[in-house]
Amino acid sequence: PQINLANTTKSYKTVTSRYIRKEFPEELSKYYWKPYFWSRSYMILTTGGATIDVFKSILKNKESKTLAPNPH
Repeated sequence: PQINLANTTKSYKTVTSRYIRKEFPEELSKYYWKPYFWSRSYMILTTGGATIDVFKSILKNKESKTLAPNPH
């Protein structure tokens, strides 16, 4: 790839954190008291050309299995 995804993600988190903190300081103060907004981790994935609807369906199915009681 021509783009460094780690640096792009870091920049995105920096810009969005500044914007959100500037626009919603009172709301955030109820929940965030540390000097950072995002965690250091991130995840990048591809969907292999699948549509967003297919991807949502997969996630919804996975969520329902995760929330189902363990039969054992």
